[in-house]
Amino acid sequence: MISPWMPRGSALKYMKEQSPTPSSAYALDLLNDVVRGLMYLHSVHVVHGDLCGRNILMDEHGRACLADFGLAAFVDLETSIKSSTRSGSTRWMAPELLLPPPNLPFKRTRESDIWALGCVCCEIWSEGAIPFRHFATDTVLVLALSEFTETQRQESPYPDKPHDTGGNPMPDDLWELARSCFQYEPSERPTVDTMADIIGYAAGHGLGSMGTEPVASARGTSTHKALQSSTDRTVEDLNKQPSTPSFYATAKGKNKQPIRFDEEWGTVRFGPFDVIHSPEEPFSTLFKRLSQVVRKDVLVEPLLVEQDDDHLSLRFQGPLEAHNFAMTWMVHRFDPYLQVTAAVVENE
Repeated sequence: MISPWMPRGSALKYMKEQSPTPSSAYALDLLNDVVRGLMYLHSVHVVHGDLCGRNILMDEHGRACLADFGLAAFVDLETSIKSSTRSGSTRWMAPELLLPPPNLPFKRTRESDIWALGCVCCEIWSEGAIPFRHFATDTVLVLALSEFTETQRQESPYPDKPHDTGGNPMPDDLWELARSCFQYEPSERPTVDTMADIIGYAAGHGLGSMGTEPVASARGTSTHKALQSSTDRTVEDLNKQPSTPSFYATAKGKNKQPIRFDEEWGTVRFGPFDVIHSPEEPFSTLFKRLSQVVRKDVLVEPLLVEQDDDHLSLRFQGPLEAHNFAMTWMVHRFDPYLQVTAAVVENE
């Protein structure tokens, strides 16, 4: 096998060479490259198996590329020598790989890749802080994880929000996304497509779109010109912007006033969802219950709920709110809506 030469080395080496530039200046672009690469692998039914900072290489154009496929395996392959070996980067490995459940074989999966991807998000933002650094050795780490069945305490690879070397905290939404990867139950972790949507949108719109401004830019200057978070806008704010292309829709229920949407509005297709009369009432009850399992400022209620055959169209004031809802729902689904899915759709 012949691979292109990567002159800039690993992502971690690249970040050190950029010092004193804080990672906030380019971390989202690197993470966008990483998640796109992993999305491709998963789309062709391949798991990487050993995703970590040192296995991400930089090409001559400064783009991050996934490397070191020595532990990669096909997702649907029941028996694989590579998949069964327990070698790998211990601190980036999901709990089910370090301590496989009884009577279940050791097997790398898409979900174990997602755990590692959450670690990489924190590792890149912090410019090299390894997962579980509060445990002195790998042996101590495994012992701590083994106590989960008795204590039900989930040890997190990053207990606190990472900061880069310039003191910039990881944006709130990226931090919540990384934390959702650290669910001990593999099925509760987000998919790579969901992560690619959110990280890709943030990378394309700047740090402000993720809810936290950095305290310093790459050259030490203020970055208060970052984009305003869409969660800070209200319907009234939108109505005060006559020059912004928009469309109008009439909300159902008690509020009959027209709602104005930005051209950057977001839509989630939610379903299948049985509706007898009006969709607002059952969805409102569902939304309130979902809001109880996440931090209060994570979710924003849609401005409009419309019936679309056996699905609902949820109209949000911005794409970020739509992505947040879709990701949160897919991670925290509950009875009797376990078959209901949420997917962000492109605006017409």
